[in-house]
Amino acid sequence: MSTHLPLVPADRTRRRKVLRWALASAAFSSGRLVLAQSVITEKVTIASTGLSTFYGLPLLMAQRRGYFKEGGLSSVEIVDFQGGSKVLQAIVGGSADIAIGGYDHVVSMQPKGIELKAFVETMRYPAIAIGITRALMATYRSAGDLRGKTVGVSSPGSSTHGALNAFLERNGVKASEVSVVGLGGVSTARAAVESGKVDAISYVDPLISSLEADQMIRIVADTRTRAGAEALYGGETVSGVAYATKGYIDKHPVIVQAVADAMRKSLAWLAGATAEQVADAVPADYLLGDRTLYVHAFEKFRESISPPQTIGVDAAQRGIAAALALTPAVDPGRIDVGATIDNRFMQAALQRAGK
Repeated sequence: MSTHLPLVPADRTRRRKVLRWALASAAFSSGRLVLAQSVITEKVTIASTGLSTFYGLPLLMAQRRGYFKEGGLSSVEIVDFQGGSKVLQAIVGGSADIAIGGYDHVVSMQPKGIELKAFVETMRYPAIAIGITRALMATYRSAGDLRGKTVGVSSPGSSTHGALNAFLERNGVKASEVSVVGLGGVSTARAAVESGKVDAISYVDPLISSLEADQMIRIVADTRTRAGAEALYGGETVSGVAYATKGYIDKHPVIVQAVADAMRKSLAWLAGATAEQVADAVPADYLLGDRTLYVHAFEKFRESISPPQTIGVDAAQRGIAAALALTPAVDPGRIDVGATIDNRFMQAALQRAGK
């Protein structure tokens, strides 16, 4: 049975008073997380972005299919921000407890001395596509033709921005040679393309498929598929994750475990569901008025969604390299990959599921 949890706009978020709880406890024994089974009454605020996009499906299904309540979380609030950089700000600023966002944000904070840890992988490929708009279609021959042009991303500093930079760098174009603007959500991003505000767009589905179907863009780089992602990044690349500060994880291991359990169930359901079942499970307005297109786009996208698994070091290393496309001054070799990952919670979730 679907469970509807409250969604609130980002501009209404504020630091909330946290109720102390004593109904759940955790201990580490022989390197294994031991959890007491109990209802957790403390409110948990999860920050995310693009909940209406395919990128948001793991969190959305955990919410709508009731997996948070099954795990004992009685009060979960999801805040949907206009871009991953806003999600990061909420976590660092303390107005949210857990984030579902880009691994790049976990990586980018390490050189600044801010310890964030990814504990669930939601996306194993970036699932971002770059398309040129009609104004460029007749003359575009290579990435070099983007020099001096305006490219829209969900928000500056977001994963869509990082994918754009990786594409430019791979093709010998400096990021500084392109003007980047933040487009925000799906409706404003589409309006920017329709109005000619941008010459190209780096974004996620289902908007990209919708724009492509309407012949408003032509795809020039595509990480929604294994082949496209590997062409740009060289292999499986940790992209979307559930993350939190080390301080929050250390203080609230039971909550983090409950979230990991819920996300494992969601990822398992998505791995086995048909595209039609996914379309049935999302709110009608998320279909962007074209169910057939949504189903078709999801089939192309679905291999980007991670199956329930722990985060692999090699994939994380590629994720780090992709993340640092936004901060080229940082040497990827200086990033401690192990310090960005905490696999204990997914390991426990998989063990309980008999995996």
